[in-house]
Amino acid sequence: GTWVADILDERKIPYIGSDSRTMRAMIDKFETHEILAAADVAVPSHVLLHAGDDVSVVSYPAFVKPICESRSVGISDESVVHNEEELRRRVAFIEKEFDEPALVEEFLPGDEYTALVLGNGRTRECLPGLVTVEDTHYKNYRILRSDLRGVGLTHISLAGARTEEATVLGDAAAEAMGCLDHVRIDMRVDRAGKLRIIEVNGIPGLKPHKSWAPQIYTLYHGSPQGETEDYRQLIGAIVDAAGRRYGL
Repeated sequence: GTWVADILDERKIPYIGSDSRTMRAMIDKFETHEILAAADVAVPSHVLLHAGDDVSVVSYPAFVKPICESRSVGISDESVVHNEEELRRRVAFIEKEFDEPALVEEFLPGDEYTALVLGNGRTRECLPGLVTVEDTHYKNYRILRSDLRGVGLTHISLAGARTEEATVLGDAAAEAMGCLDHVRIDMRVDRAGKLRIIEVNGIPGLKPHKSWAPQIYTLYHGSPQGETEDYRQLIGAIVDAAGRRYGL
């Protein structure tokens, strides 16, 4: 179908954010993985499965999720599968519940990071943060289930020793995907202790104070006037990035 960005491009009307080609790719998590893997950007090993498909290529434990949902929709402890029976049951659930095939990845057991990426090309800035939830809110696995998102339970802090690794990885992912102006890139640590990209968010949340992007911006660019002023500066940076792209 036709997207608003398609119409804006056709009429040469400037807008903020990635073009429709890139947005379509980012919404499809499997396509995102394929584009990044082809560019040698670290992603989990992965396969796209429909109910009834051959699953012999899958190694366990594996992680099963819908390909086109956001905010951890479709993610629960049942997303972690340990054998073919559990895998087939979860793939069938995803297909029935969301009318989508399932993205099946290697399970990444380590910490989760997210990076706010602002600007374009040489002026691009990648600001990574560590995502944590109090252990009492987890069940069997330290994963961000859908019921942990958007309810004030997640905490964003500086990425510490992972800052350089996350920055390089986030910048490479934004470049490979052709992202523009602002995105947020989620990562997790694999069994070997290395970060891998799990998602590129083309429309990251921008609610003042609550969303991850403003929280990350304050961590790196906090002003004496407080978070409200930081938010104004964040929005200004996004608008300025788009304006410079168009020569405005």
